[in-house]
Parts: sequence; C-alpha cells; structure tokens
Amino acid sequence: MTDQPVHEVMDRLSPSVFVGLLNVNGVLTYANKAALDAIGARAEDVLGRPFDATPWWRFSDLSRQRLREAIQAAGQGLASRFDVPILDVNGRVRTMDFTLHPVYDDHGNVIYLVPSARDITERRQAERELRLTQFAVDHARGAMFQIDADGLVRYANRAACDMLGYAREDLTGRLLSDIDPTMTEGVWRAHLHELKAQGSARLESLARRSDGELIPIEVTATYIEYEGEPVRFSYVDDLTARRASEERIHYLTRFDGLTRLPNRTALHERLEQAIESAQFSNSFVALLIVGLDRLGLVNDALGHAGGDEVLRAIAERLSACVETPATVARIGGDEFAIMYTTDTQLDLHAEYWIQRILESVSEPLRINDQEICVTCSIGSAAYPTDGTDSGELFKNASSALRYAKGRGRNMHQTCAIATTNRDPERLSLESALHGALKHCFAGITPIWA
Repeated sequence: MTDQPVHEVMDRLSPSVFVGLLNVNGVLTYANKAALDAIGARAEDVLGRPFDATPWWRFSDLSRQRLREAIQAAGQGLASRFDVPILDVNGRVRTMDFTLHPVYDDHGNVIYLVPSARDITERRQAERELRLTQFAVDHARGAMFQIDADGLVRYANRAACDMLGYAREDLTGRLLSDIDPTMTEGVWRAHLHELKAQGSARLESLARRSDGELIPIEVTATYIEYEGEPVRFSYVDDLTARRASEERIHYLTRFDGLTRLPNRTALHERLEQAIESAQFSNSFVALLIVGLDRLGLVNDALGHAGGDEVLRAIAERLSACVETPATVARIGGDEFAIMYTTDTQLDLHAEYWIQRILESVSEPLRINDQEICVTCSIGSAAYPTDGTDSGELFKNASSALRYAKGRGRNMHQTCAIATTNRDPERLSLESALHGALKHCFAGITPIWA
C-alpha cells in the first residue's frame, strides 16, 4: 500500500481521531484532515516543522515539555501516553488522549514516530462532574447510603460513617439488617417492591451504631436502576436531637419548671383519663386542691427566691404524702392539686390523706437559716358525686378551697353541692345590685328652718 491510499484512509477517520507521522527527529511529515481541521490549519502550514512548534502544542508549556521527552523516549523504542489540552479553531479548549508510538524497520531500528490523539473532552468533563458529585455527596452534612437489591450497603458517605461510628471499609458490604434491625430480609424485599412502585418513600426507623446504641432515624429513600440493577439511595437524618427537643417542648408544656411536677394541663389530661377509666370500673376519683396560706408573707420576708425554695419543699412533701399512681401537680402560684383513684369508701380514704397533708405541710421549714412555718387549706371534690368531668371537679374543688380559706388556716372543706349552687345566686344578686346602682344618684334636699 502506497502512502497516498494510507493517507486517504487516515483522512476518513472520525473527526475526533487525530493521526500524524514524524521522522526520528520529531519533524512532522503528515497530519490527517481531522487534526488540521481542529486547529484551522493547512498542511503546508505545519508539515516540515518540529512537532512541538506546531499550533497543537501552543496552549500548554507543560505539554510541550512532555512531548519533547516523549519524542526522545520513542527514539529509544518507548511509547508514551498522556492528556493534552489544545485550543481549537473556535477558541475552545479540548482535551486529547495523546499517544506516541515508535515504528521499526526489519532490523528493529526506529524509523518513524506515529502520534495519535482522540478527543476525550466530553468524557473528561463527565468524569470531572462525577468526581465533583462524588466529592459533594461524600462531604455532605447528611448521611447517605446506597443499598443494593440484596440489602447490602454499597456506599456510605462520611456523615453516614460518623453517625454510626464505623470506618467506611467496615460499613460497606454490611447487610442493612445489621444497621437497621427492623429491616429483616422479608421486610426488605417488601419495602424494595413498594419503593419501586412509588419511586420514593419516607419512613422512621432505628439504626444500630457500632457500639450497639439504637438511635431514631428518618429515612428518605429513592429507587433507581443503575446498569439494570435496582438500588435504594437513602438520605438518613438522625432524630436524636429532634426527639430530645420534642420531649423538652412536651415537658415544658406539661410540667412546672420550678417544682418539676405536672402542671394544670397535664393534670386535666390525667383527670379525664381517670374519670373515663372509673366509668367502666365503678371506682371513685378524688381531686384535692391544696392552697398555701399567706404565701405572700413568706415572699415578703424571704424574697421570691426564698418563696421558690418553700414551693419546692412543699412539692416534695406533698409527693411523699401520696402513693403511686396518685398525681401531684402544681396548678397555680400557691396552689397544688392531688388526684387519685380508689375502689374503697372515698370519705375514709380521703380523710386519711388529707390529715397527712395538713400535718406534713405545717412542719417547720428551714430556709436560708430561718425557720418558716407554712400551713395550707384543702378543698376536695370527687367523681361521680361532685362532678362528671374534669372541669366540673376543678370548679367544685376550688369552691371548697375558698370556703376552707374563709374558715381560717390549716383547714379542709369537702365540696357541698348546695353551697356551690348558691354561688350563681350570689353572682346574680351582685350583678343586679350593680345594675341598680347605675340608675341611682346622690342628691341634697335643703331643709328650711
């Protein structure tokens, strides 16, 4: 085959394939059409010139140096391969996969050098984007996992390793069920089938750390097929901090910050539950409201910090007076409440507890090296005789407390329906009197002597 047919073949290669021919001194003797078109050059512009002085090598000094080294190596029978950036006719930088091979004669002597290059710009760009994506995923703050169809962990980013306390090599290759104990083989198969149908899913589960600790997690899972294989890509959020925050919010809305006792809201909830249970068991529910007598005098004498110490001490004493499952709550500034359920005769049971409470609260307290005596008054109401819901029991027990305080200190008053029923009459009478006063006026009638 003569040089002309060979050149014609080379010129018909793909536009992304560059081929040339150099003599042993590195002078260009041939370049195919694709190579010339890429830089907008004519054959007479480049042929007969040192290859490293042609436009293909102008963009990078480093590439020119590597070419010179490659020509020397090829002269000794060694091939070279490296990436070369070139500036094409449109001013764009293209990446070429460049090779330089020696050609031998029958005696084994190098007689030609054959440079060739393939345009790999798009491939290198794709590889760069893949590396960038991989870097971004690997350094993302959220934990990410790739799980294959057999439930094996194929990839876990740094955040996932940190969350579970594993080195990456120890985490990859593990069964998902080793990490998520709820994902048994059967559950995993059903989950993957459902995920394939829906495309994505969000669920809450548990994850087992390397030290055995179970932590709550939220999983956002996406189903994809990669090279024909099903894969679950998961973003996993550790819910430990969120759950702690939710529990803290729940605590703050249902417990008193000073005494750590349940507050009025929590007591109402528990009282309603106790009443509902008592309806089916024919039992009794008692509500005692304990009001401290003259707490304002204590605050004046000790300051509010001293008053807080008194409230904490009284809370501890009240809790010690009752037995589980009774509930002791703080429902106001100087008021506490005790709720309990009993199957025995209510009057005898309540009287025993009330006496314990009155005696315990009245025991002297030592606050800031001062001995303080505090007493309390108690109003009580019971289900079903004094009310059938929590609101009614609270109302009647509070009314009883007011009467107890009106009788003096360190007293107890049970709810009296007749007394409670007179409250609306008194309110109506006071309202009528207030209205009548609006129509009255003061006047002076002179008396003449």
